[in-house]
Amino acid sequence: MTYPYKFAVVEWIDAFDSDGTWVYKDEYEFDPALPVTVGWVLEGLQEGYITMVSTFCLFKTKTDMYSNMMHIPSGMVKSITYVDIPDNISKPKRQNRARSNAD
Repeated sequence: MTYPYKFAVVEWIDAFDSDGTWVYKDEYEFDPALPVTVGWVLEGLQEGYITMVSTFCLFKTKTDMYSNMMHIPSGMVKSITYVDIPDNISKPKRQNRARSNAD
């Protein structure tokens, strides 16, 4: 099967805030979250965002269907690494033969 979407690893900087309590400027510890997201990239879906899904379904008579859609603001993306997925990643199942003591 040839996949209609590119598979990628996206490193990005997440938005965050403090724990909601008062804090002195010189005591505040800046510790940004640096998530890594992997999935299928839906190019051109939403301007200004990298849109990724974990799962897609293809139909012959319907439009594609997606699961776990995520929109990452383009300005927060540190890197995108595209991963080549072979057209045929399935391995044939091994035939289990019943063995006897005579074998």
